[in-house]
Amino acid sequence: APAPAAAARRQAVRDTVTGAVSDWAVHDRAALAPGATLEGPAIIAEDETSTLVGPGWRAEIDGFGYIRLSQG
Repeated sequence: APAPAAAARRQAVRDTVTGAVSDWAVHDRAALAPGATLEGPAIIAEDETSTLVGPGWRAEIDGFGYIRLSQG
């Protein structure tokens, strides 16, 4: 079964449409092993980019190490 990933830290994020600020988990991409899962809102941080996992979305690291996003 997929294992929930622990956040490295948390960060306040402002929604650019509504202006609302909410607390998002920040995950270090290098620390996410295959099978790791996380629920949005979250940020997966890498050296060159970041992946935003919005509210209502789920991220899973597949067997190849890719990030798979699904909604609901």
